Amino acid sequence: MKPFEKILIVFITALSIVACNDEIPEPEYPLTKENLAGTYNIKSLDANLNATAVIQGISTPVSTGTITGDTFNVSFVINTNGTYTATGGYRITTTINPIGANSVTTSEIVAFDDAGTYTLDTDSNTITLTSNNSDFLEGSIQIRSFNETSFTISQETSETEGGITIDADFTIVFERI
Repeated sequence: MKPFEKILIVFITALSIVACNDEIPEPEYPLTKENLAGTYNIKSLDANLNATAVIQGISTPVSTGTITGDTFNVSFVINTNGTYTATGGYRITTTINPIGANSVTTSEIVAFDDAGTYTLDTDSNTITLTSNNSDFLEGSIQIRSFNETSFTISQETSETEGGITIDADFTIVFERI
């Protein structure tokens, strides 16, 4: 067999394999209310912070920072009927790095007792939490990964207080218990 014929056979074989696999497989554990329902604890919580102030009409960086959570004792119960409860607490350590100054690190205990409703959008992989008292998470949250034992969410927030805007990018990993 000539080298060209060998290459042609390999190419046709590869093309037929690719043509047979053009369907996107369904995830093994699809994101549904039924599959999401359960009780979760937080496995990790991290955030990046950026603070800016408008000075003479120009947005100017003021500081950067990080938040890291630990010592999680959380019961986040998600029900199939579109409700949730979240109770417990954890510690967060916040490090702020002001531009031109020394870093400041603080720790605090965050305790919460919350309940509310949620909607799940499986097309955009988002969950929207509507809290009864804003103790826990709230708003539209991106679900980055989901499987039988855990899911990861991220949310970007922005708050302005006293002329300083703080943009935060949170990532939280929940583990089924």
